[in-house]
Amino acid sequence: MPEKITPEMTIEEVLTRWPSTAKVFVKWGLKAMVCGEPAWGTIKELAERSGVSDIEGLCRELSEEAEGPQVFLK
Repeated sequence: MPEKITPEMTIEEVLTRWPSTAKVFVKWGLKAMVCGEPAWGTIKELAERSGVSDIEGLCRELSEEAEGPQVFLK
């Protein structure tokens, strides 16, 4: 059973475990990478700072992406 990504998970944990989720963060207009490193904080904190109100929708889409093959970005 795939793991569900939650608002309390850190950006670093999500990007490290599921690198292909980076494109979901970009799609939602979230800067999850800063100077080549994952942004600090949780998904919820990043979403709130960026004005994203549908945090559950974001996590649902991140979880769906995490179920697929993982492509490491260079």
